[in-house]
Amino acid sequence: MRSRMVSTLAAAALIGIFAGPTLAANPRHPGKAGATPKAETFMIVQVGDEFRVIPKSSLTELQRSVKDTYQQESKSYQEAKKEATKKKEKFDQVKPVKPVVKSIKAGFKDEQQASQEAAKLQEKLDLQKKTHPSTTPAKTHQP
Repeated sequence: MRSRMVSTLAAAALIGIFAGPTLAANPRHPGKAGATPKAETFMIVQVGDEFRVIPKSSLTELQRSVKDTYQQESKSYQEAKKEATKKKEKFDQVKPVKPVVKSIKAGFKDEQQASQEAAKLQEKLDLQKKTHPSTTPAKTHQP
């Protein structure tokens, strides 16, 4: 009985010694020892009338940031409007427009390539704004 316990402990120690470094190399997938993490891909997104290049993994973070900023702007707008109404003053502040985060193109392996494509899209949009000013998106978000 004692020898079985000693051999079990010895086996566990050997597994910890030899398998530990390979499991620690890939903490996201502990079952896949020695797996290499995937290279980051980039994407072009449009927020209002601005094109941005972001890592694909940070899309939800950008969407959350845009949403939070809009909520803060909307809250301060409502408070200012309420205060102006209370004081019976003229209120001429522009209501914030909810910006939309559009995924334009994804799968770029190189950030520079994505930036060049985004610059082309931005030039195209700027040209469109000059020729048809009523068809442009309303607002951009600066985190």
